[in-house]
Amino acid sequence: MKRSAAILSITAVLTAMVAVAPATSAFAVDTPPVTGCPASNEVLSVAELVALGHHVPQLIDDAGNANGLICAKQLAPADQEQTCLRIGCEPGDILYFFRDDTLTR
Repeated sequence: MKRSAAILSITAVLTAMVAVAPATSAFAVDTPPVTGCPASNEVLSVAELVALGHHVPQLIDDAGNANGLICAKQLAPADQEQTCLRIGCEPGDILYFFRDDTLTR
């Protein structure tokens, strides 16, 4: 009796694992293949940023794939506040973390 209950339990666990595996693999992708940026990032034009006076994105793109696009993620409010204390931001400034839009990490 105990043996058949154990086999039934193992079968139920294996069935649950197989049923869950395809559903969880869809959540593992964090870099959309269309943009090359993580889903939490914006894709921005390097030319537009340079026109606004921001030259660091150009350096990052040139060192990467040099396609004129870059990934940008806005810093969290707490990180932004701490960074502004160190570098002296103006009220209302928005700070970003930039990276190239390559599909590899």
